[in-house]
This record gives sequence, structure tokens and C-alpha cells, in this order.
Amino acid sequence: MFCKFFFVLFVSFVVKTPFGCLLALMQRLLRNFGSLRKVHKQTNLLIQKLPAPTHVRFSDPSEGLCPSKGNIMKKTGLLLLSALLLFCFANQSLAYLQVGSEAPDFKLVDLEGNKVRLSDYKGQIIILQLGTTWCPDCVGQSADLMKIGPTLKDQGVVLVDVFIQENSRSVSKFLKGKDFVMPMVPLLDDGQAHRAYQVYLIPRLVIIDQQFRIVHDGLRLSNKAVQEKIAALQPPVVQEVSAPVETAAPCPQPQ
Repeated sequence: MFCKFFFVLFVSFVVKTPFGCLLALMQRLLRNFGSLRKVHKQTNLLIQKLPAPTHVRFSDPSEGLCPSKGNIMKKTGLLLLSALLLFCFANQSLAYLQVGSEAPDFKLVDLEGNKVRLSDYKGQIIILQLGTTWCPDCVGQSADLMKIGPTLKDQGVVLVDVFIQENSRSVSKFLKGKDFVMPMVPLLDDGQAHRAYQVYLIPRLVIIDQQFRIVHDGLRLSNKAVQEKIAALQPPVVQEVSAPVETAAPCPQPQ
């Protein structure tokens, strides 16, 4: 009964959540499912030891004076699952880095095996994307960034794309034929970036300014939002004012 109720709740959740985010969330749920079953078992044992209430009426007439064990199990399962989902999303919101804080650094390898630090690009505007090759929203975010690549190149932006739990072969196949125009650095995560940025849901998009500080940290952004945040980091345009041309005073007429 508990598993059935979990399945119904999960399907209803799928309808309103992007597929790529769900896969990462499901992985986290499965890691916690073992402990959840223990909690459910202990709760079941406690309920069996409780005396049946005799003077409590419920809003549902079909339950009579005492609700059935199945109804209690349903309500207990719903409560536990709701708490677990709330815990997952609370963790995700807490994982976002504070705007203005220094960006966590990491050292990963690129597709050629060269070691690259994120801080190597300090002084430039960095768009840090953390995701995979199979996540639909990650693919969509990459496609969006390609569309505005020429503009971002002119604004001095470098894209650092960190692929989580991927190998060079799958990433090379994914990037084949793609032209981002702006400088693009694909990196393979060995767990450093995943831990440093506490990645629970993907795609994760982080914008870092020239001083290596966080400007934005969150999930997928629209092209308009990306351009607005990048434009705010551009240095002010200084208009050159030409010096006035001095003209010689006319000579006085001889009298």
C-alpha cells in the first residue's frame, strides 16, 4: 500500500516538473528511501501498539468511530513523503550560493586531459553551467546559449561547461557540430564541482563577475534574463568629448 501511494504521488509530481530535474531528484529520493522504509516500519509498530480510540469522530462517515489501518497507513505515508519532498527542495534552495560571495574554485580536466581551474578565467565574465549530456533541460540551456553566443563573445564572456558523471567520449559526441562562438571550456567533473556547488537539480547555471564573485545562481535561465545580467556587468561607456577648437582673435583694424 505504501509503495502504491508513493507511485501515485510521484506520477502527479512528474506532470509539473521538468524531466531532467526529476531524474536528479529521483536519484536523491532513492538514496533516502532505505531510511524512509525504516521510519515507516517503526511508525507501523507504534500504531499497532496504540489503543483504538472510542470517542473520536472523523469527518469521513465511512471511517466510523475508528479509521481502518489502511487509511492510517495512507495518511502516514503521505505525511512522510511530503516531508521528504519538502526536505529535498529546501536543501536545493539552501544550496544556492549567496550573491556577492566568492565563487568556489575547482580544478578539473578538459577533453584533452589538461587540468583547468575555474579561477584561470578570473577577470572575465564566467557563465558556469553544470549538467549532463542526457538531461533535456541541460541540452535546452546549451542551445539557448549558442543562440546568443555572438553577443556574449563581444561582451567578454567565457562559458565553462562542467559535465557531471560523464566521460570524454560522450561529451565529445554531444559537442560535435556545435559552435558556441564565444570561448567554451568543457570540463569533466570528478566530484569537485558537484560538492563545491552542492548540485541537486540540473541544469545549474551560475554567473560569475570579473572579480570572481557570484552574480546569479539557480536553474535554467531564459536568453533575455542571461543578457540582462551580463549587460549589468559591462563597464560604463565613456563618451569622448572633443576639446573646443581655439580660434585666434581677429586683429584690430588700423585707424
